[in-house]
Amino acid sequence: MSSLFRYACVVVLLAGSAGTACAAPATPEGAARITSSLQTYLGSKEGVVTVVPNGAVYDVTVDFAPLVSKLDVPDVSFTITPQHLKITDQGDGVWGVKQDEPFRYEFNTPGVKVSISAASRKGEGTFDEKLGALSQWSSDLLDFRILQKVDESSKNVETNAEYSFATYHTEMTGTASVVGGVDWAMETRATDLKESMMVPGVPPAQGVPIAFSADAIVGRIDVKGMRIAPLMQIAAWLVAHPSEIEIMVNQEEIRPIVRAALPVFENMEGGFTYQGNSIDTPIGTFSASNITAKAIVNGLVADGRVRESFSFDQIGVPPGVVPEWATPLIPTSGSFDIEGSGFNLADPAALIVGAVNFKSEPILPTGMQSSLLSALLPDGSFDLTFAPAQIKSPLYELNYEGAMTIDVGPGAIPTGAGKVRLSGMDAILAALGKAPNGQTDIAIKGLMMARGIAKPGAVGELVWNIDAMTPGRVMANSLDLSKLGSDQESEP
Repeated sequence: MSSLFRYACVVVLLAGSAGTACAAPATPEGAARITSSLQTYLGSKEGVVTVVPNGAVYDVTVDFAPLVSKLDVPDVSFTITPQHLKITDQGDGVWGVKQDEPFRYEFNTPGVKVSISAASRKGEGTFDEKLGALSQWSSDLLDFRILQKVDESSKNVETNAEYSFATYHTEMTGTASVVGGVDWAMETRATDLKESMMVPGVPPAQGVPIAFSADAIVGRIDVKGMRIAPLMQIAAWLVAHPSEIEIMVNQEEIRPIVRAALPVFENMEGGFTYQGNSIDTPIGTFSASNITAKAIVNGLVADGRVRESFSFDQIGVPPGVVPEWATPLIPTSGSFDIEGSGFNLADPAALIVGAVNFKSEPILPTGMQSSLLSALLPDGSFDLTFAPAQIKSPLYELNYEGAMTIDVGPGAIPTGAGKVRLSGMDAILAALGKAPNGQTDIAIKGLMMARGIAKPGAVGELVWNIDAMTPGRVMANSLDLSKLGSDQESEP
């Protein structure tokens, strides 16, 4: 969905970029100047841009079909419905933009077919010349659908997937960023999500149908320092050079434009909560009241960072899938939070932009991988941090956190430290003891050994402090676990 929203923003940005040339009321001369401005980005091919003065409004149509027809891509077809916008001059460099129409996009290539559509799309906002971007945008989609079909005939495998929303509402604001470019904040709410897919089986077995649904999805995305102007220049250059030959011959023209677009953005942070979830499978329906996913990623900057977290609660499992004795052991809530850092994306990006050559094969010089890796990991390592997270069931609560450094050198061993805390060990052992004879013996022995290593924490809590800061050695509290393995191997 986010890619569709960005595509819509591009169209609106293009239309708004012509604001400085216009004055109310709408006039044929103003329409001509808007057309000329839009053609800076979309080219002058007839039928792509049409601007008609209509009272105080400029009716703008952008039809991508003539541009698509110029693409030199064999066996590939695109269908994109024309975009219709109404633009009004609100004074002081601010332009009102409205859109109200259904849409449909299709992409077809051998083995792959994708279609995206909505029965209705209504959007309204403002474009600010000083900002060079949308300062506000609100839109609503009705009956939004994505259909995807992948046919791998060589493997006799076909995958079908369908996604739909009853409604999808978006509110977006844009402001000038202190780091350059534009800061965007976007809030979304969708209702009645449905996803259905056929997971391919191993021939001659048939595929397995799976359907996911959610009552609502609530999300927010914040982007800092998006480099709108140079990105638009890249889009304009690609429109003007649609074939591979043109790109190869004129590649030196685009190199400085791409450099100007770096780091693309400074930081992006987003999170979505899925409410009222269910997954229908051939063995029954699984459910969860809330599923939340969050991500933070820096742009192509020296301070590389990516963080992902995931949480769920009130998990439901179909009857009969899990033995009765094991049901209390199933987690009812949980979370996972990991961050990667200590890497540099700015220097590798600069190296690639400077070295890429579309006239050669491969397009990057042979042997460049080593210099790229050195630029990516200037210290020869990167860090992983596991923020405090939890797994919980009616019988127990497991909390964990830690950090480690991954060295990429030959024979390097990761180092790190962490802490694990568990409440409910006795309840776990009691539940495992209700299993049929022999089914849980190994698990019980392992847990009893872990309990013997643990230190007491809060009331009823066991604690394991993990120390793996010395390569090749793992300590759990005061016990060297690496020696346990070697001692067992040395026994007759």
